[in-house]
Amino acid sequence: MKKNLLTILILAFQVVQVIILGFILLSVMSTNSKTVAFVNDIAAAYELEQAGGLGGGVDPASVNTNVALGDRATYNVNNGETMTFTLNAGSDGRTHYAQVTLELVMDATNPDYATYSGMIAANDNTIQDIVQNVFVKYNIDNVMDSQELIKQEILQQLWSMFDNTTFIFLLNMRVTPA
Repeated sequence: MKKNLLTILILAFQVVQVIILGFILLSVMSTNSKTVAFVNDIAAAYELEQAGGLGGGVDPASVNTNVALGDRATYNVNNGETMTFTLNAGSDGRTHYAQVTLELVMDATNPDYATYSGMIAANDNTIQDIVQNVFVKYNIDNVMDSQELIKQEILQQLWSMFDNTTFIFLLNMRVTPA
């Protein structure tokens, strides 16, 4: 009789334990789902900020690059002079440089051209800093193969600088590694 009573008591404790475990799982799962939703919201906000703010940045595929030759205006960064930037150390471990000449090509028919084209000369140093910050990510081994990526990154930062407008639609860049 004592063994049956002990068995019933153990069974009752196990049933209570299963009920408590179920309650804990339900409470943890609801908290977990709220945490996942919160982390996803933070990640979405971070991606939005990385893309250029509330406008979501500029999609390079949506930029009009079919601008007639007569509707183009150009600006030579650093008055057309060659800029020299230090690159990351290459596979040989030595310090290398990139000599860069950069020309901004603008769409004179773009409505934002009238607003922002006058600001370009005043922001020449800022544009040079943007170019330098992009070039320091590369080394002598990959700078020549990555010119299109470099142009896209510079364009993205210029679009962001000028309030996500795409009146600057093309970069002409000549790079000479040294």
